This record gives sequence, structure tokens and C-alpha cells, in this order.
Amino acid sequence: QQIARNSQPINILGVIIWQLQLLIIVKVNSQPLSEIAKTYGIHEFALRKSKAISRQVSKAYLDSFLDICYQADHKIRVNFIDPNEALLHLITRICNLKIAKIE
Repeated sequence: QQIARNSQPINILGVIIWQLQLLIIVKVNSQPLSEIAKTYGIHEFALRKSKAISRQVSKAYLDSFLDICYQADHKIRVNFIDPNEALLHLITRICNLKIAKIE
């Protein structure tokens, strides 16, 4: 959707990072979703959706994914790499990550 809207690569990356942070929040937090919603100011519906997804992947996987995104963000911001190339590289690296399912 973001690409179809002609969003800038840095904005697309920001959306991906936000989603990953949301997944990590619900993954590591044992509080009820209503409490998490109040604490972080996030709508409970988004937390429910994220909780369902977070059950399918490990914290280590999410951390790796987020680290790759932060690296791409940094490279874009310091003009080390073309933003479109950074997104392509990011997608390639993410596809190469192995998803570690939770037992």
C-alpha cells in the first residue's frame, strides 16, 4: 500500500519499524492488553492483532528483523545508500532470515 501511495522509502521503513516495535511490546509484556494500551497509548485492536502475529515468531527473530531495519534506516539517513536500494536490500535480508517458531 505504501509503495502504491508513492510513500518515501524512509516513511515505509518507519512503518515497518513501528510494526516490529509493536510486536516486541506485546511479545515481552505479560500485562493485559488493556493495560499495555494505556501505558503506550496504542489502540487495543492493534495490540490484539500484533499479539496473534507475535505468537508465531521468536523474540530473537523480531530483534534480528528490527536490527536490520535500524541498519537500513541509518544508511539512508547518512546518505550512505539510495533509499530505494536500501529497501530492496532490507527485503532481501529479511527474506533470508529463518523464522524461529515459538514452542
